[in-house]
Amino acid sequence: MSRHDLYVLAKMDCERVARYAPDMGGPKSWERSEEAIRGWAELLMDRGFKGFFGIHPETAYQHRELFLELEKKGFELGMQFHAGNFRGLEYRCYLGSYSREEQMDIIRKARDDWIRALGRIPRTYGVGGGSFNDYTWLVIYELGFRQCYIPPERHRPDVYCISVSLYPYAHHANPYNRLTPGDLELYVIPITINWRRKIPGVNQFYDLRPEEKIGIEVHRETINQNLDKMIELDVPVKTITVPTHNTQEYTDPKNRSRMMLEEILDYIMEAAERRGLNVVSATPEEVHLAAHGGKWPWEEEMRLYKRWERSLKPGEGLDITRLPAPNK
Repeated sequence: MSRHDLYVLAKMDCERVARYAPDMGGPKSWERSEEAIRGWAELLMDRGFKGFFGIHPETAYQHRELFLELEKKGFELGMQFHAGNFRGLEYRCYLGSYSREEQMDIIRKARDDWIRALGRIPRTYGVGGGSFNDYTWLVIYELGFRQCYIPPERHRPDVYCISVSLYPYAHHANPYNRLTPGDLELYVIPITINWRRKIPGVNQFYDLRPEEKIGIEVHRETINQNLDKMIELDVPVKTITVPTHNTQEYTDPKNRSRMMLEEILDYIMEAAERRGLNVVSATPEEVHLAAHGGKWPWEEEMRLYKRWERSLKPGEGLDITRLPAPNK
């Protein structure tokens, strides 16, 4: 990892179809969803980028083969989740409204469904709609997630999303305070936002999603603003996240969202070069690995453990074959 590297994360949250997604919506059909996924992935690959899919459990079932095909091409598959869109829609409240025990039960069920659908274990978790509370980091960590992403600087009590003053750059989570860095081996990668451009009528800010009805000049401002602040603060792991959803017609070269995404990616390259930054296309897990200097510390510890076991000579330590059996 170099402090001159800029990690660009292109991510697509893959929602359930709209008729079963009352919690913030989804694509109008599974056909539109597949077209969006395939078109977005091909656009990225044509430009030398990889990406991340935050997949709702039901969407994992619908597009299993497509996701596994794209995983082989370098895309990371993770789980993004809205409690209100899950299974038979029996969870009527936003995730952030639930207790620790309730969140553990709900997210474990979602993770189990996701694993059955794809035959993989998800390592990155997307906080659907930003709905979370101070229990969420420990819950997802205990369920095996090691990366997550969240929109910062939102005040949306209506959906239990309050992330005002959340540290907005990549960091390890605090197990007891969702807003501050800590020592939990869960790496939080906040979504890139424009700190000066609040969305009218709602307490949140514009991000870099290409489907937003704003011009490229606002996206350029978002990119410049965040690059300058990360350089000023000497943030060790610099990231820019470009989010989208499986709702857009990315297979159509003349689609507005597709053209905007191309302009955003072009400008990130230009703005980074102007500041002497090296653009690295990365997935959340790769960014977390970079934060550890390119090597997971526990892998080295396990390697040394195995070496130690093999190094033991006769007479060193306990010979358990000579110990009495338990309970005797």
